Amino acid sequence: PLLWEYLAAAHLHGTYFTSQNLLFGNSGTWLEGLPIDRRTSATEIDPNSSYETGADDGILLDYVATHLDGLAEPRVDVVHMSNTHFPYLVHDDAKPFAPSAFTKDPDENAAFFNHYRNAVFLQDRAIGHLIRAVRETPAGERTVIVFTSDHGEAFREHGQIGHTLSVYDEEIHVPFWIDAPPGTL
Repeated sequence: PLLWEYLAAAHLHGTYFTSQNLLFGNSGTWLEGLPIDRRTSATEIDPNSSYETGADDGILLDYVATHLDGLAEPRVDVVHMSNTHFPYLVHDDAKPFAPSAFTKDPDENAAFFNHYRNAVFLQDRAIGHLIRAVRETPAGERTVIVFTSDHGEAFREHGQIGHTLSVYDEEIHVPFWIDAPPGTL
């Protein structure tokens, strides 16, 4: 069973917002028939979203911030961001890590890693915006936000690049945090 099936069994509501293009890897098939109250994907928030990168996470999080009101409670909202997956979406105005280059050339590994770090920076900035927006709503004082990642990325620390090839720290050591208003937990 997937999360939404557990939620339905417990008489809770659930949503799924993603910046991923659900055609990528046929990922949309995982959601078919699930009891999801609201589902939104990359192609719905940005018709120009690419197959590989999906929509900009910032656009997704802005969308989520303005589309939570009026949804049934109690519920679990799943917000799935994809821009820190290869090819790592970055913006020219948000590149604090330099030098940065989109290349898998082993001689440019540090610049490629910085390209990835710039994608993470961009996503962090968008997440901060979403948290502020949620906290400003009436539901913000009772909303618990949990963040985690499905995997890390390797940049030749042990010879490999990307993910799914090992259980070294660079692939399995992921962020996890909880932002909870006083009295909610």
